[in-house]
Amino acid sequence: MGKNDFETPLDAEGWGAHYNESMLERVVYLVKNDRLTSWSRKVIEMTQPGDRVLEIGCGSGETSLALALAGRRATAIDYSKSSVALARRASEVLGVSLDVRLVDATQKLPFPDESFDLAFQAGLLEHFQKEERIRLLDLWRPVCRTMVSMIPNAHSLAYRAGKYMMERAGVWPWGLEMPQDSLLDEFLLAGYGDVRESTLDAMHAVQAFLPEGHYLRTALERWFTEEPEAGILGQGYLLLTVGKNMAVRKKSLNQEQRPPKISVVLPVYNGERYLRESLDSILAQTMDDFELIAVDDCSTDRTPAILAEYAARDSRIRIIRNAENQKLPRTLNIGFAEARGEYLTWTSDDNAYLPEAFARMAERLDRTPEVAMVNASVDMMDETGKVEKLDGDPFDADPQMSFYSNCIGACFLYRRKVLEEIGGYDPEMFLIEDHEYWIRIMLRYGRIDHIKEVLYRYRHHAGSLTAQRRSEIIKQSFKARGKHLQEILPRIIENRMLTVLFFCHGFATNEWQEEQNEIFYRYLPELRRIGFLEGRKPLIVYAYEEQYARFAVQKHGGKAAFIAVKDLGGKGEQWAGIPLIAGEELRKKKDTHEILVASHVADLYAALEDLGHWGVEKCGIVLA
Repeated sequence: MGKNDFETPLDAEGWGAHYNESMLERVVYLVKNDRLTSWSRKVIEMTQPGDRVLEIGCGSGETSLALALAGRRATAIDYSKSSVALARRASEVLGVSLDVRLVDATQKLPFPDESFDLAFQAGLLEHFQKEERIRLLDLWRPVCRTMVSMIPNAHSLAYRAGKYMMERAGVWPWGLEMPQDSLLDEFLLAGYGDVRESTLDAMHAVQAFLPEGHYLRTALERWFTEEPEAGILGQGYLLLTVGKNMAVRKKSLNQEQRPPKISVVLPVYNGERYLRESLDSILAQTMDDFELIAVDDCSTDRTPAILAEYAARDSRIRIIRNAENQKLPRTLNIGFAEARGEYLTWTSDDNAYLPEAFARMAERLDRTPEVAMVNASVDMMDETGKVEKLDGDPFDADPQMSFYSNCIGACFLYRRKVLEEIGGYDPEMFLIEDHEYWIRIMLRYGRIDHIKEVLYRYRHHAGSLTAQRRSEIIKQSFKARGKHLQEILPRIIENRMLTVLFFCHGFATNEWQEEQNEIFYRYLPELRRIGFLEGRKPLIVYAYEEQYARFAVQKHGGKAAFIAVKDLGGKGEQWAGIPLIAGEELRKKKDTHEILVASHVADLYAALEDLGHWGVEKCGIVLA
């Protein structure tokens, strides 16, 4: 595998010279008297009796021996015959059951997938270049649920000083070691998720690499033991815990603590342009009781590195990396499967929260237990972050309007029971997965509360999914409504809602999905019975075309006091014996008369716009 400057071999034979029978007494003493390294103690703490644990590159085997002594089902592998012989002999002396095998860990490991609850390596990966490290990590990943890795910290003063002195003396025994600032991005690139990083064991670096009595050793020992400022020196080793199933391993990974108030899922694919801004807005929340689950859907840009950087700084961030591109709905489901929060939400890599968002929405849910979901107002911003205030508040609409369009928006929070009762996002609803989810929420719970406060900024830019695939999104929205049409229509009919008109218009003018039109027309007889007429006032028919006026008069038996036909003239004229008035007259007569709209469904939206212009809020419907 290569040699260092002092011709210390890094092959099995070379390591065999380091790990031999002469070390037996020391190894047994360390394990028997609990004189373990801090990372050995960490691995033991992360497991439970009976857990299956694999050590990759066991060397003298102290950690695996200690695990076996503590009741773990430990397996240790190494490619050095001398190392394996030493570990086996030590297990015999200690009287523990340790499975020690001669295995080359640079090749496929001889274990079935998920044979181990936890695998770990200490002092191994630093002997390889970056690309080889990624290859090895990918090679090891299938056999374990969780990986723990220890590697020298490049910022450790004790480690660097000791290594320098030993190299100068020509006695450095560990070859071309390469201490690292971080391995987070490499684990992500190798397909691991839920990556966490910390530092540990400064004293071990001091004691292992600096000779007894050396002034620097004496100074560092005093600093690390007596001075709280010693942390600025950098601790000896980086400890990484990574794994695709860490959240499942609650007892072994000590995750029995209280779950966070809020779980935020951040799906991201090649989001490096705005990702930092999105992450910063989450971490800047005034309410800090949350977890952030970032799910990287196989990004090829700097997204993995950015996520790794933020995860290293904040323990509330967990990273999951999809092995294959899953697209947004499945990626959301992957994230929410790991969520532990009482309340749930998700956001996008190009949008940003305002600081009070979590606090405001959580407070509303706290004091309204009957409400399943809340949403809040949103501002728009352009590519540069310039804010563009919206006219009015489109997200303050009647939530029943979600049957027609996405009036909920991108700032929302819902209870965990929603996920548990209605399930996750539908993979078949890609591009409108959120809209279809709001429809399900409305059908199940019938209520979404709105907070009339801007708590979110939505970015519109040419690179967004919404901008690039707008036509397909519109097409998909009809598919979402069609999926739930049989449930939606009775709800609309029961509530005699004017939103049905928008709903009808959408289906009738949908030129992309003829099959949806068929669904709509199947329910047309029911829709024709919808209306707001009370029968207590004289009737005015407003017909979008003359043929519909005739249909309406026939249907209502000549009960109309007046009739208005678009573009047919007005005052002083008659139509079929009924006084003809201009549409403008409806403005004056809307309080003394009832209005009946007669139109083909395709023209209904335009007819309603006319009525809205004249201030007519309620009307009956005759669909021809």
